[in-house]
Amino acid sequence: MIEVADPEDGGDGLRRAAAAVGGYRWVAFTSANAVARFLPLLRDARALAGVGVAAVGDGTAGALADGGVVADLLGRPATAEGLVAAFPAPAGTGRVLFPRAEEGRDALPVGLRAKGWEVDEVVAYRTVTAPAPADAVVEALATADAVTFTSPSTVRSYRSLRTARGRAPPGPPVVACTGPVPAPAPRQEGLGGGAEAATASAPA
Repeated sequence: MIEVADPEDGGDGLRRAAAAVGGYRWVAFTSANAVARFLPLLRDARALAGVGVAAVGDGTAGALADGGVVADLLGRPATAEGLVAAFPAPAGTGRVLFPRAEEGRDALPVGLRAKGWEVDEVVAYRTVTAPAPADAVVEALATADAVTFTSPSTVRSYRSLRTARGRAPPGPPVVACTGPVPAPAPRQEGLGGGAEAATASAPA
């Protein structure tokens, strides 16, 4: 339903942030996509020396581990609010770098600022609606027993989906969501409620 695209600035802001990461106390990640965009921009692993690395949950921590970085702090539950709760209060002043999705939620920077942290946000990527799938895929959606959504943007893209003949898929009999963040979106888009994973992860 969605694709990951470069920021509007082509990634210039993210490159500058990666070059200056050593000046931060923490760098916080709320998605594997942000990790995938940020880590390749580090010229040297030693750039993270003395910088705490925070991850929203196991999936994001796994993406960090794949890049050779162990998360120092994990959110519990695996939401932005859970990560804010896990953060210690700063000793005096402290700066957090937050590579984020352009259209992502503001819960993390708002929550960290309320705890006394200075937060610098930099857009790491955008999510855009993917090209319409083949008619056969849309027809399969029409007969699916359940459709699973992993983010609010996937729900919005589903609702705007049309075949080449202008047909929209019907609302699925069962709507399933990977945790509390996407869960309100189906109701807001008129798809109704449904199954919600107990923890915010694809395995759950």
